[in-house]
Amino acid sequence: MAWLESQLVGAAGAGVLLVAPSSWAKPLVPVLPEGTAVFDPARPLVELPAGRYALGIVAGALPSPPGTGDRALLARLRDERCERVVVIAAAGADPGRQEMLALGFSAPAEAPSGVALYEYDIASYNPEREWNNPSDWAHPQNFNRYRW
Repeated sequence: MAWLESQLVGAAGAGVLLVAPSSWAKPLVPVLPEGTAVFDPARPLVELPAGRYALGIVAGALPSPPGTGDRALLARLRDERCERVVVIAAAGADPGRQEMLALGFSAPAEAPSGVALYEYDIASYNPEREWNNPSDWAHPQNFNRYRW
């Protein structure tokens, strides 16, 4: 729980979305900030609460290996609903490292024992690199020198 509380520090005022079956949601709700939206993954994906959230928490919702519905849920959270997504699964229900890496998630180093954790943060997903910026793509220094 301490790891989860540390993740909630920056998301307290901006909104949190919890995606978990009731068996996982009950122990987590007291830790979460007031106004947290809760979604049961057994419900259809079109009923996912609208809006943009600072943090999405997926707890215990992914069987091993994840099916297409689980991938669609994670992709929707990652692409449309949340700035950051944290997946918490019991070690026996780990969705699979390769599957989660393929979806753009990373495994944090500080994961507690007996729990599989994965996270996606759009702010740190694709760091800016020296070669990956548009400043020199068009070679403006050559505009008056050469004719294409």
